[in-house]
Amino acid sequence: MLYFTPGQWQTQKQSRCEVKVCVSSTGVHADLILPVKAGSFDWRRTLALSELSVDRQPRYLSFGWGDREFYRSTPSWSDLKITSALRALFGSNNPSVMHVQGYQTLPTQLEMKCVDISQANYLRLVQFIHQSFELDTKGQPIRISNGDFRSGSFYEAEGNYSVLRHCNAWIVEGLRTAGINTPAWASLPSAILSQLDSCCD
Repeated sequence: MLYFTPGQWQTQKQSRCEVKVCVSSTGVHADLILPVKAGSFDWRRTLALSELSVDRQPRYLSFGWGDREFYRSTPSWSDLKITSALRALFGSNNPSVMHVQGYQTLPTQLEMKCVDISQANYLRLVQFIHQSFELDTKGQPIRISNGDFRSGSFYEAEGNYSVLRHCNAWIVEGLRTAGINTPAWASLPSAILSQLDSCCD
């Protein structure tokens, strides 16, 4: 029931909707997809986009947080192993990871939904994502390895994964900081997409 229940029944409408924020789904993982540059914020000040192994500079970046072992070994349902799922769900103090991928255009091969939000709320979302990275002594994200695709990388992340704070729960936390409605419980990305709606008047 909580799967279909919104986290809040009424959302505060945003009068100035200046930035498009998208949520994509692989069926297992949900990701936030944001523009590389929007208004005064530019991800190139935080991330070395050359680490994403792209030939051209991407216009969009996707961000996903989750259990390090499960996230890196289970990009889709076809890769799911019951042992990995049980360890991720019931293990204690599982280390987390941040996955970042670059896109030239919004990915049409993934299920996706987008909403427009104000610049102020977008900056709150950006701050939430930035605080989810583990940073080096210079305040920069710490890259671990390549991602599953040529345009992706994994980075050290803050926090531990658990059955209560999983990859899709992280997406919900981020969306709520931006004033976007979310489900009360989001075990799967489809729950998030079902509640995602425009915040604009």
